[in-house]
Amino acid sequence: MESRRYAARYHPMDTNGHLMMRSVAQPRRNLGMDINRNQYFMAGIVILVLGIQMRVVESFVLTKDAGRFVAEKMDKIKKADAQSSTPAVMMIQAPSSITEPRRTITPPRWLGWALISIGAVLVLHSLAMKRPG
Repeated sequence: MESRRYAARYHPMDTNGHLMMRSVAQPRRNLGMDINRNQYFMAGIVILVLGIQMRVVESFVLTKDAGRFVAEKMDKIKKADAQSSTPAVMMIQAPSSITEPRRTITPPRWLGWALISIGAVLVLHSLAMKRPG
C-alpha cells in the first residue's frame, strides 16, 4: 500500500481552469526569514569579490593538510567521474613527488566571469528592492 505521507492528490479545477495539486503530507510552512535588501546586497558583494579574485589569481597552492583533504575528496570524485561522462570542473595537478603533498588548483577562466556576473545581478537586484522597515 502506498504511504499516504508522500502521496499527492489532484483537486478539481480552480477558478482559472487549472488542476490544483496539494501535498497530503504537511502544509507549507515558512521555515526561515525572508531575504531582505541588505542580505541580497551582502551576498552580491561577497560573490562579486570572489569572482574578481578568481580572475586575478591564476592558481592556488594548497598546504599539506588541505592537500590531503582534497586528495581524499578527489579520489571520490574520480571514482564517480569514471562511472559518468561528466568531467570534473576544476583542474587539480598532482604533486610532483610522492613525499610532497602540495597541490595546485587552477580554476577555469569562465568561473571568475560567472561569479562576477552573479554578484553584479544580486547587487543590482538589491538596489531595485524597497528598503527594509
